[in-house]
Amino acid sequence: MTSATATRDRLCRLVYTTREPRNPLGLLNEALTLAPVAEPIEQRIRVEGVRTGRVTALDLPGRIEQARAVGIISDAEAASLREYDRMVMELIQVDDFAPDELGVGAGDLGVSAGEARRPVVSAREPANAVSEADRVGP
Repeated sequence: MTSATATRDRLCRLVYTTREPRNPLGLLNEALTLAPVAEPIEQRIRVEGVRTGRVTALDLPGRIEQARAVGIISDAEAASLREYDRMVMELIQVDDFAPDELGVGAGDLGVSAGEARRPVVSAREPANAVSEADRVGP
């Protein structure tokens, strides 16, 4: 599905893939189209930059800038990879709202505002406990 093949074309034939701000399938289609161009650039940054210590940034935008600065990639490749990264981040970005932003106050949930964002762990069972149903083997 990630490669531009006849199968993907057939499966997406009736899907509205025009790129518009409110059409995530259009953005996904464009990102999938750019992926084969971005992948070798990212690989070159990893091999020639990260593995050799010339690129030390942990985030992709930082890696792109460092790789461009030391001559691993060109300005055009950096711009292309930045655009691809922007699209991917837009696709995977999720909404994160506190309960009070949704019209439900933390007090309505019986917890403080700080506790409302923490994962719920049962007081009877430690967070790392494994139930009998989760165990594998004898």
